[in-house]
Amino acid sequence: MPLERPAPSRRGPARFLPPVLWMGVIALGSSSLLSGGRTGRWTLGLLSALAPWASAALLDTVHLGLRKLGHLVEFGILAVLWHRALAPAPRAVAAAFVLAAAYGGVDELRQGLDPSRVPAASDVVVDALGAWIALAAWTDSEGRRAGTLRVAAWGAGLLAALGVLEAALDAALGRPAGDVAVAALGLGLVAAGLTRVARRGALAGPPASGAPTIDSRGR
Repeated sequence: MPLERPAPSRRGPARFLPPVLWMGVIALGSSSLLSGGRTGRWTLGLLSALAPWASAALLDTVHLGLRKLGHLVEFGILAVLWHRALAPAPRAVAAAFVLAAAYGGVDELRQGLDPSRVPAASDVVVDALGAWIALAAWTDSEGRRAGTLRVAAWGAGLLAALGVLEAALDAALGRPAGDVAVAALGLGLVAAGLTRVARRGALAGPPASGAPTIDSRGR
């Protein structure tokens, strides 16, 4: 009878290689290679071709939003990679979040040395939010996921309200307000959808411990 090989251990130092390599990718993207001026050249041209009715201010806002979305994604990936490297440690989630958020701060400080980049504290907040959202999804924590959805719904709702106010102000001043109104409507729909998903998850809740179960034979 052949002997079974033990499962390979993931506790070696090689488990730290993926997050460290991804930190290098983030550092590369935070250089002048992906500065706002460079990404704006092709992003604004593409957006203006897709939405010729949009104003320059709206296109700049969408471009900024896409850059913030990039922060969410890259630091969400970093947090997940750190969690994979640290698990199954009891505080792997907290440690992965701290490491990803701290690197976001270090990355912003490093950008201050590049004349083509401007460090911003708001980017550190976005980086931390991306790490938290990714960990909430990756670890399959119902409480963390519901809380994240509620925060995202409130954020989208606040942006929608600000968009409505801006559209009303533009209309009062005789300026075009259709593009901002459409953006506010879209954000409002996103907020409503996130609220519904979070509420549905809260109503479902965990299964009751005393609920009857059905085995594989239907009994």
